[in-house]
Amino acid sequence: LTRVSALLARGRVVAWLQGAVDFGPRSAGSRSILCDPSNRYTRDNVNGYLLRRALDHPLPLALTPEAAAECLESACAAPFTLQEARVRDSFADKLKGVLDASRVCPIHIVQRAHAPELVDLLEAYRQRTQVPGLVHLTLASGGGPLAGTPRAAVRTMFSSAIDVLVMGRFLVMKDYWLLRSQVD
Repeated sequence: LTRVSALLARGRVVAWLQGAVDFGPRSAGSRSILCDPSNRYTRDNVNGYLLRRALDHPLPLALTPEAAAECLESACAAPFTLQEARVRDSFADKLKGVLDASRVCPIHIVQRAHAPELVDLLEAYRQRTQVPGLVHLTLASGGGPLAGTPRAAVRTMFSSAIDVLVMGRFLVMKDYWLLRSQVD
């Protein structure tokens, strides 16, 4: 978790493959693409280079229930759906890459019962950077199907702008020098 949170803090796009495959229209946290929402170019990079869609398309933000209660103006309760929520002024700068002009973005509340590894990563990332959440997308390539197997996840990573694939305790990286460097 320490290494993955350091990679995210450095602006890397991470594919997250943990446990059994999710069913439904959204990833509940086991097949995800994650990145840092504090960079103001996040929306442009993810929409333009990774997903190849309109640059102003909103990006969903994954939060733990505790972080959601702290940084959102209204309560979000449903764990499996995206809900539009307004972010408090004090957190707007830390989430500038996903917010529109009215400080609204889609929110996905991640429950420990459904995705314990992702909750642990969100907590480690917040402890490292003070950013309360991560951009959270379904692990799929440009409109393709969900990467349900490790082979499909590797294929998705190498055919897209994803930098790192985390499968259980294994890291797969495109950049040899990034793999060899000390990332703490």
